[in-house]
Amino acid sequence: LAVVAAACSDDDDGDAGSEDSDTAVESTTTAPTTTATIPEGGEAITGVSLTEVVFGAEGHVTITNESGAEVTVDGLWLCNRPAYTALTGTIAAGGTLEVPAAELGGLPIEGGEAALYTAEDFDNSEAIIDYVQWGSGGGREAVAVEAGLWVEGGSVEPDPAFGAIERFDIAGGPDGWE
Repeated sequence: LAVVAAACSDDDDGDAGSEDSDTAVESTTTAPTTTATIPEGGEAITGVSLTEVVFGAEGHVTITNESGAEVTVDGLWLCNRPAYTALTGTIAAGGTLEVPAAELGGLPIEGGEAALYTAEDFDNSEAIIDYVQWGSGGGREAVAVEAGLWVEGGSVEPDPAFGAIERFDIAGGPDGWE
């Protein structure tokens, strides 16, 4: 499983740059092979959702495969604007993928977002498949609202004593998170 992170340009036109840019970071973990693929450019996959955000330098965002089959995440992107991370590999049925905070520009409890995309097209409401915003928020709320994944002005308020937020209802919006 490989994760590649890249920072956006100042104009933030949704082009996260290429993997060979100075801001790219790559880490690799062995993952089982699969025959399932996502066509180039990406397409929506079912059963994959954001389920946890653990804050701080050692934190992470958890992506869970809630389907009954292994899922390939090649072509998916995880966004915490202005950091964008390309995902590759697979998640076993019922398994999880933890993307480290360092690959997402950090995960401060004061505010941020995690947005899961099927393509490197971060202003496109048809490309976003899941979203969560906490505290003072992030920069992709309008895209998530347009896609029907979030409510305008909605934000999860993290409990500093817990240091994380978890999803308990897949229906969408801040009410599904604690």
